[in-house]
Amino acid sequence: MTDDGNARLHRLDILVGTWDTTITLLAADGSPGAVSTAVDRYNWMANGHFLLHDVDAIIEGQHILSMEVIALADTGTGYATRSYDADGSINDFSAERDGNDWRITGRDQRFAGAFSADGKTLAGRWEQRHGTEWRPLMTVTLVKRS
Repeated sequence: MTDDGNARLHRLDILVGTWDTTITLLAADGSPGAVSTAVDRYNWMANGHFLLHDVDAIIEGQHILSMEVIALADTGTGYATRSYDADGSINDFSAERDGNDWRITGRDQRFAGAFSADGKTLAGRWEQRHGTEWRPLMTVTLVKRS
């Protein structure tokens, strides 16, 4: 791996650890709805080339588990991610970190958020595609536990 690739991977170190997450579902007009919780865990695989992200959430009383693998994108300066959800679905996303900004973009969902200056909070908003229109889905606030 190139030095540039290693440097890009280590920009993800800010995610490593356990996060307590608050999820606020949003109505189509953006107004807040039900509030839920999750625990997000990010850990490097032994080889240091892939960041693993496990999600354990309770959303509207439903237990939701998900796993994501984050790696360097084949082209550009960002990252490629693939999530595996408990319902058997697989979703591919691209992600970018620019300073404290963290953006994730997929075919039907996207996220825009930012890390706090101390790196201990990540807050942002997910949107879902409906036809050609993007609509609010949820806000999330992750607070680093360790």
